[in-house]
This record gives sequence, C-alpha cells and structure tokens, in this order.
Amino acid sequence: MFRFDEQAEAWDYLRTALSEDLHLSYPHVFESGREIYMTPETKKSCSVRLYRAVDVPLKWELDRVLLSGLKRVDPAVMCWENHWYLFARRKRKLFLYHADSLKGPWMAHPGSPVKRWNYARGAGPLFQDRDALYIFTQEQREGYGSPAFTRTAS
Repeated sequence: MFRFDEQAEAWDYLRTALSEDLHLSYPHVFESGREIYMTPETKKSCSVRLYRAVDVPLKWELDRVLLSGLKRVDPAVMCWENHWYLFARRKRKLFLYHADSLKGPWMAHPGSPVKRWNYARGAGPLFQDRDALYIFTQEQREGYGSPAFTRTAS
C-alpha cells in the first residue's frame, strides 16, 4: 500500500495490505451492506477467496472461500437486481457464477462460459447500465492489456 506525499512529490510505502503464501493479484474491492470486501486472484490455491476489510485499507481477513477446487483468474463480484454474480477467467474463457447471497452457495451459470478466446481477461470492475451488466475485459491478441468491452448479461 502506497500513499502519495504531495509535499515531497513522492510515493511513501505504508505496508502490505494482504500477504498469503501464494500469488495475490487483481484485487477486486467492493462493498456489501456496511462491509468492504475483496476478491484477489488466488489461482494457486485452486479457490476464489473472499476477504473482509478489518481496517480499510490496510488490514484484511479471510471471510470464506467462494469457489474451491477450481483455478480461476481475475475474479470480480457484483450484486445486480438482488442476485450475486462472479466472473472469473481460466484458459481464455470467462466463466460466470451466481448466488442468492454473497456468502453463497455459488453455482455455475447455465450460460457459462460467457466469453471464449482472446477477450476473456478481466480489466476492471463490473457495472450496470440500463438493463445490462457489463465487465471490462482486455484482448490479448495484440499483447497483454489491449482493451475490449464485453456485454455479459441482459
């Protein structure tokens, strides 16, 4: 975790917000009720883990495992029309899961995977516009990080 010091015009390292004995990346942070949660990538654990903020932004604790036995990358979670959705990638496929509650149980959506091949990697938060749910994705045909835009549900 870093903070920008405007007087020094430099970044100050505060501390590591979350440390585990596995690779952590793509920290998707969201709010539910009065709690703040995060679903970082934890593919090496073969799970999608939900962390709850104890002291925002520097202290997090494992709340529960949302999906287990699956290697998933770049998980993103959102509540839409009183139902929960979780998007995560595996080998150029974007998978969709759903649940009645953030705490689960989570099930694969019948339309999953919702995207295949180069447009499946997450690139930002989920958002709703009118009657559709969207997720930013990136195309990897031209290299890491090329933008794409995916309409996932309506």
